[in-house]
Amino acid sequence: RGFRPRLSGLRLSAGSVLDYCFDQAPADWWVSSGTWDLAVRWPCTPKWSWFAGESRQVAAIWHKRSFTGDIALDLHVGPRTVDHGDGSPREICRAFNAVLCGDGQDVKSGYSIVVGANSHGAGATLSRNGEVVARNPDFGFHTDAHNQWINLRAEKRGAQISVWVGDQRILAWEDPNPLPGGRVGIWTQDNAIMIPRATLYHN
Repeated sequence: RGFRPRLSGLRLSAGSVLDYCFDQAPADWWVSSGTWDLAVRWPCTPKWSWFAGESRQVAAIWHKRSFTGDIALDLHVGPRTVDHGDGSPREICRAFNAVLCGDGQDVKSGYSIVVGANSHGAGATLSRNGEVVARNPDFGFHTDAHNQWINLRAEKRGAQISVWVGDQRILAWEDPNPLPGGRVGIWTQDNAIMIPRATLYHN
């Protein structure tokens, strides 16, 4: 009574939640391809850096733990300003991708999600072990997200696989033979992405 604790001094944790702001070494994750490091998102404002992945091919990181049952990845992601091969550095909202129930090596294993499928950031797909099972060709980013972070959520609840961008569900599919579990991955292809936060909810 009469004591007011500082909120900055409190820490909340839960046994079924893993939360990463990448302000420390990402020891729970391992790099399978691409270049991953701390990087500046905006060359005009170099005082802020975040965890970033980049590759002309595939840049992928995987959580070292294997999960069974229901799993959800809540990811904040943004594009990094890079030269995409035409001599004009810019941000492109595309290839914000994730994997649930993967094998920890192949980004097409498990339930593989591609958000911003083409070179202009339009379209979204969900694949099961390399076979596309759900597609949303109408989805697209209507902003370059220069000063924004995009919230992507991929979840498996029982047989239902759902993908959300913000408060919009863009993909949903019910697997007649649900995968029992596997590893969670974050990846991009022919792009550079920044990840300020990734949260895993599991059984």
